[in-house]
Amino acid sequence: MALPSWARQGSILFLNPKTCGIYKNGGPRYKVDTAGQRTDEIDNQLLDNVNEILAGKLPEGAVRISDFKRKEIGILVPTYYDPRWDKEFDDFLKSEQLDEITLGELEEQGIISISGGHGSPGNDQRVGEVPYIKVSDIRNLRININPTNMVPFPLAEKLWGETNSGLQAWDLITPNRASSNIGEFAMLLPGEEDIVLTKEVFVI
Repeated sequence: MALPSWARQGSILFLNPKTCGIYKNGGPRYKVDTAGQRTDEIDNQLLDNVNEILAGKLPEGAVRISDFKRKEIGILVPTYYDPRWDKEFDDFLKSEQLDEITLGELEEQGIISISGGHGSPGNDQRVGEVPYIKVSDIRNLRININPTNMVPFPLAEKLWGETNSGLQAWDLITPNRASSNIGEFAMLLPGEEDIVLTKEVFVI
C-alpha cells in the first residue's frame, strides 16, 4: 500500500496545536478577537493542522523527526520538538553572532554545578521561621517567600543535611517537574540563602 503524500517512511510527524475546539469540560471553545471578545467561530487548531497536512503543507509548530533520532532522544512529547519555542533564542544567537552551549556541557566543563532541592515538609510542619519555597513560588526571576510556609530551624537542618542550606547568592532555581511555570528561573539574591527548597527543583 502506498503511503499518503503527507507521510514519510521512517519519520514521525509532530503537531503541537494549542486548541482542539473544546474546553476541558466538553463545552465548545470559540476564537477570540483582538478585543478579547468571543466570536462565533470554533477554535480548533488541531483540525486546522490536520487540514494543512492533508493539503501538503507543514503547519506552524509542526516538525518531522526521523524515527532513529526520536528513539535516540526517547521523547514523544510534541512540545519538545516545536521550533517556535526556540525562535527568539535562535534569532538572538544569529543577531549577536553567538554559539550555544547546553547546561550539561557547562556542568561537564566544571563551569556550573547542578543539584536538586532539599525536601518537601508536610503542611503540619510549616510552623517555624525558615522559608519553605515551593515550585509555585518561582515567579518573575524571584522566589516568593510565603509567611504561611515556614519550617522550624531544626527541621530545616534535617532537610539540608547540614547546618546551612548549601545555597549561594546568584544561584539559579528552576522547577524540574511539569507545572504552570516550567522553564521559569529565579535568581537567589544575597541574604536569601537560608531557605528550604522543595525537592522538585534544580539548583544551578
